[in-house]
Parts: sequence; C-alpha cells; structure tokens
Amino acid sequence: MMDERKDFLSRIKMNLDQLSLEEVTVDPKLKKIEVEGGAIDLTMYKCHKVEKLTFSTIKIYESSVSEESLLVWSEDNYDLPLFWCNLTQMPGMNIFINDFTPLMDIVVWPNYGEKYLDDLLAVKNSAAEQLKEGMVDKAFTLSTKTAWALSPHCTIFSLKDESISQLASIVDQYCTLYLKLWQEATLIEPKEERQFAQRKKEAVRKMMKENDPGYYFMVNIFGEDKTRKIFDLIF
Repeated sequence: MMDERKDFLSRIKMNLDQLSLEEVTVDPKLKKIEVEGGAIDLTMYKCHKVEKLTFSTIKIYESSVSEESLLVWSEDNYDLPLFWCNLTQMPGMNIFINDFTPLMDIVVWPNYGEKYLDDLLAVKNSAAEQLKEGMVDKAFTLSTKTAWALSPHCTIFSLKDESISQLASIVDQYCTLYLKLWQEATLIEPKEERQFAQRKKEAVRKMMKENDPGYYFMVNIFGEDKTRKIFDLIF
C-alpha cells in the first residue's frame, strides 16, 4: 500500500490543488457513512471550467474491497474530456484505471483526439514501463458497458501488491497532463459540436452510473436510497 503521505487520492488532490478548488457542501449523512458492512468517504469540489470533481473511497468489509476514485466532469461547452482515475484493491487483485474519456466523437472531429489522446498514450506507455516488474496484465478487460465509453488509450492495469507504492509518480504524470489540458481548454464555438458534447456527456454519465458493478453490493450494505444518492453525487 502507499504510505499515508502518498496515498492514492491524497496524491491526486495535491496535484489538482493547482486548480484552485472550491469545496462543495455535501449532506453530512452522505459525506461520511460508516455501517457494519462498509464505509463511504466522499468530497466534492468545483472550479473554473469544471462542473464537479469528486473524490470517493468505498470499502466493503466482508470481501476486503477498497475502491478509491476521482471523477472530474467539465463544465458544459468546454473541450475537456472526463478525467477518471481509480484504484480498486481486493485480495489477490489490484486494478488501476486512468482515462481521459472523450466527450466528442474523435472520428468525426479528429482534432479533439489529437489534442488530448496522443499525449495520453505517451503517459500510458511510460506508466507501463515503470510498473512492468509488478504488472499482472497491462490490458485488463472491464466486463461492464462502461468500457464502451472509454478512450482507445485508456489505462487499465492489473498490478501486484508491491506495485501500489509506485503509483504516486504515475498519478503525477496523469495529473500533469490533465492540468495542461485544463489550462488550454476553450469554449466550443460551433453549435453542432456544443450540442453533441452535451449529449455525449449525459450519455457517458448515464452509462457509467447504470453499469457500475459495485452498485448492488453497495445497496446490500448501505441501502438503495443512500447508494442512489451517492451515485448521483459521483456521476
């Protein structure tokens, strides 16, 4: 595991503090939840060009599962991808995910792909090289429809336990690239492209929310009402 000074979400937060994040008030009953079977810890922020940025930690005690996740949703009409960074740990398996999920069609408008996917591939290749000694699978397959939304250069690594401590420098690289994209992001001017981006954003949000494999496990532990509200905050 990363040590306390370099734990996964704290490392991301340290990098993204450059965005001048403003914390958003979350219902205290949802911000921290602790029940017999598990726990949830959630914080939300916003900033210029960003609709919402959520850090969430979800733990399922019986199966010893811990999921730490960041989702950064851009404001409507900005040419920014969805930034998703996730570490899920369980006995015998550690899955690291990072993606800049396109909110445009990169075939119809290839300039968007060139802008934020070419550099993403370079960072992915660098991460794979740094983690090669502890790599179990550098092309782990997600079994949910969420995978349909991801970019062609998404990172989905299965890692050995001893590799987790190396993720700090990997996270730094992905955050540095996102900060560059954020700084360069501009408003989408053509009406057709703005309309598509808004439609795609809501479709990605819906797909991720409806196909999260942890939903039913969470319902069993935290109840359907709280789980639904947590998902509404995250997605």
